[in-house]
Amino acid sequence: MSDKNSKKFFVDPTVLRLGKWLRYLGFDTSFVRSEKEIGADGVFLTKKRIRTNGSKMIQFVPFDRIEDQLVWFKEHFGPEIDLEKVGSRCIRCNEPLVEIPKESARDRVPDYIYQTHTVFRICPSCKRIYWRGSHTDRMQAYLERIGIFMGEGP
Repeated sequence: MSDKNSKKFFVDPTVLRLGKWLRYLGFDTSFVRSEKEIGADGVFLTKKRIRTNGSKMIQFVPFDRIEDQLVWFKEHFGPEIDLEKVGSRCIRCNEPLVEIPKESARDRVPDYIYQTHTVFRICPSCKRIYWRGSHTDRMQAYLERIGIFMGEGP
């Protein structure tokens, strides 16, 4: 899904949770208030019924539940999620994460996390530190359960 993972997505407040999941899955996803804030180079996702003049790619998300939205997204934008991209973006800022030396995380994460993990990444924008923890395993299990992807994760 490398071509589709490089596509830019825009989400409005009606599908904000979907946008956060798309960031986790590695998709470049910006939060906007309306379709007027996007250019012609991305896909706008919304639950609002919007008339378009054809110059913008607007997709109506026909579901309320996040599980259904994620399955719908997979059906419309590709059969596979690129596992190399999962967990590669900051959930808050959308910036690609950068791996940092373990020592750089020492004073920024809990002691137990520092002692039990070897790989840490940072958001260059908000400076939030990320690591693969039990939350990552739960998210992967959730995505596997609803059929988004199977097998080994990040």
